[in-house]
Amino acid sequence: MINLEISGVQKIDIKENKSIYSYIATKEEILSWNIRESKNPSYYLDGLIIIICKTINENKEGEHLTIEIVDPIIISKFTNKERQEKQYLIFKVENLPEILLNSFIKSSKLNNLVEMKSTNLSKNSLKLITYSSLENLMFEIFEFSNYSNTDELGSLFKDYFEQLIKVNGLYFPNSLREVQEIKEKTVIHNLNSWYIFLCFFKEQLEDNVVDIQIPNLTMEIKYKNWTGTFFDRENPIWEELYPNSRKNYPSKKIKIKTYNHWKKLTKELPSE
Repeated sequence: MINLEISGVQKIDIKENKSIYSYIATKEEILSWNIRESKNPSYYLDGLIIIICKTINENKEGEHLTIEIVDPIIISKFTNKERQEKQYLIFKVENLPEILLNSFIKSSKLNNLVEMKSTNLSKNSLKLITYSSLENLMFEIFEFSNYSNTDELGSLFKDYFEQLIKVNGLYFPNSLREVQEIKEKTVIHNLNSWYIFLCFFKEQLEDNVVDIQIPNLTMEIKYKNWTGTFFDRENPIWEELYPNSRKNYPSKKIKIKTYNHWKKLTKELPSE
């Protein structure tokens, strides 16, 4: 783990308890820091370098600000040509929920599922979840997770969701009419279901699974005297879990209970 100390930086407060730091350096100086570079760089703007890290510690003497950066990663495309060229650097703390969320949004196969502008989904929209809802779930599930290879996890997470949609294409159609029909017949696109998708991924990480499995969401289950897919609206489990509440806005306790029911009823079997 690298601890990098840089003097003469500028601090920019962007929101409560969150700041970014800027600095101008030559490519020669940046290379001398020996910071590892992302295998999947996600930013490119000529002359701008983005560096994320786990923590940033400040030491200020008068107007002079020094920061210590813990475990930095360059996530911009960065070339070694013309080493004396000046570069504008941004340093920021980016935790796992942010890394995973960014990897999801930057995927051309996934970002069209997310409503970015509104906090509500229109009935006449192909979007399946709002950005705010996805962000809240990410922080709820991953905020206190600690992994050393967060950059690699972003790529793994993107691949997991792209495969999930491909394998379970029945639930992720391209036409508005089909999306509306899916929503009428199933609860596959409410927060309970997205919680299941995310927790299934996280649990495999915690179990150090080498090849991340993709859930088969269309698998038939048997529950009491009923047979069908877990996400069917006809599944009697929904009446038991939600006698006095709405399925679309579940509490954390109910989401956990729903996930445990899903695991038990599907026996955690992956798709073929």
